[in-house]
Amino acid sequence: MSVKEQVRRLWKECFGDSEEFMDLYFGRRYTDEINTCLEEDGKVVSALQRIPYPMTCYGEVIPMAYISGACTDVAYRGRGLMKRLLASAHRRMYEEGKWLAGLIPAEEWLFGYYARSGYVPGFQQHVKLLTGGCKSVDNSNSSLEIKKIDLCKTLPEEICPYLYEHLRSLPFSVLHTEEDFQIVLSDWSLNGGEVWAVYDGKKVSGLALCLKRDTGLLVREMFASGTGPHEALLRFFRLHYRAGEMRIVSPSEGELRVYGMARIINAEQMLSLYARVHCDDVPRFIKVEGDEAIAVNNALFLLEGGACRRVDEAGQDFSAYTISGLTRLFFEGHLPYMNLMLD
Repeated sequence: MSVKEQVRRLWKECFGDSEEFMDLYFGRRYTDEINTCLEEDGKVVSALQRIPYPMTCYGEVIPMAYISGACTDVAYRGRGLMKRLLASAHRRMYEEGKWLAGLIPAEEWLFGYYARSGYVPGFQQHVKLLTGGCKSVDNSNSSLEIKKIDLCKTLPEEICPYLYEHLRSLPFSVLHTEEDFQIVLSDWSLNGGEVWAVYDGKKVSGLALCLKRDTGLLVREMFASGTGPHEALLRFFRLHYRAGEMRIVSPSEGELRVYGMARIINAEQMLSLYARVHCDDVPRFIKVEGDEAIAVNNALFLLEGGACRRVDEAGQDFSAYTISGLTRLFFEGHLPYMNLMLD
């Protein structure tokens, strides 16, 4: 049995997903090149995938990897295999040029578990609840037209660039390439979700992913170019779905919730970016220590004049950080956004 077949079987045993989803994931997203696994007794007993994504950070786009499908055979749990697997994956990410890693814990207790491998709560979302008492402003624009996107056909060429540019405008956001977004929408369709676009003439001015549930309408993502398209979508949802209650996931509006975790993979690259943004003529020494997975990260760095370099000794007092502490420092005061990760 191939590694891919073994990983698929392990995934099914651990997560119990539908065959339709697994056909999608292992047909269009999984490759052996992005898979990290451990084998014992002649079989794969623990596995995860390192899915590459671009991400906006301080006005730049950096390379990151999203950890997907982390799982261990039930009979082999409690032996530290996942910690070993994560360390191996982190080293591979470093070799592949990734600067940052992200993941979404499937359960609350896993936040503490992944913290032992250097992860900190980092990725956030806002969830806004709209009830029947929340009325949309009627600023109708006769030129606006709301169209359902047929997910069984090739997407209109303007849809993916619209989503990408809106995510690109956020200061800290995981970006979806066209290929990735096509996979996301295929999964969305499998779950009964629908996609709607607002057009102003031939130009897209709004986009939303909707899923009707017994408790109301979930709007998993919604972007609009101005209040007109935004309010037009809300009015349309109330009428079309007869939605008395809507939950809207967004980067900035509503109740804040922790969604995922982050870990710095390449300390020197991230500190170089940090130095460019926090440019200061006063030299600052930062010592990174305790990274058991990526030993090259454990070093002394000098930040000065918008640049960062390794040094052998500090010319003054230095600040010491673990890799998790450095990740907290980097994102201090910011709320990175991540959504639509097939979670």
